[in-house]
Amino acid sequence: MEIDLPAGARWRMMPVAEADPASLFPIEQAQIAAATEPRRREFAAVREVARALLADFEEPPQAIPSLPSHAPLFPPGFVGSLSHGAGHALAVMARECDLLSIGCDIEPREPLPAAVANHVLRPSERVALQECPAWFDRLVFSAKEAVFKAQHRLSGGLPEFHEIAITFDGTGKEFLAELCVAPGPLSRGTRFTGTACITQDVIATFAWRWCV
Repeated sequence: MEIDLPAGARWRMMPVAEADPASLFPIEQAQIAAATEPRRREFAAVREVARALLADFEEPPQAIPSLPSHAPLFPPGFVGSLSHGAGHALAVMARECDLLSIGCDIEPREPLPAAVANHVLRPSERVALQECPAWFDRLVFSAKEAVFKAQHRLSGGLPEFHEIAITFDGTGKEFLAELCVAPGPLSRGTRFTGTACITQDVIATFAWRWCV
């Protein structure tokens, strides 16, 4: 996949089936000791790609434990995000000096269940999707997931997805996101920039906040 990320940001992806839970650090092993085998493999896969990114930044392998919020704790000096879906694990990372935050998400390229779409889409988004392929609602959902992760690092807040407004450009690739509420220290109207990569099987989205 070709993904147009900001300078300094890097991403990696791998099949979840290829992950080795035995490769996890002790603190990571302890956090999923009671998890099912599929969950252990997903947990391991996203950390394997994250550690590969650390190597890209010429950093040694390090544990990436989960915080109480379930967000990953990246090494000092780095921002990033992890996601798994559609049989793949995805990670993105950047130095704090380049981006304030960055989030990612990966989803199957298929329509959302109607109940989920009804909950996460705003009226303006429903109108914009009327002339789009059915799976575009999943694209909007994925963009909101990436924005949610990016804003959470800055706010610690938990806005509902219908409280995040997404506007795609004419290509269906680049998007802008705006918070319709004020989670934590972030003000209503705070914006994030994003991009999407779409293949025959998956949708991957990334959203970030530039350093001021």
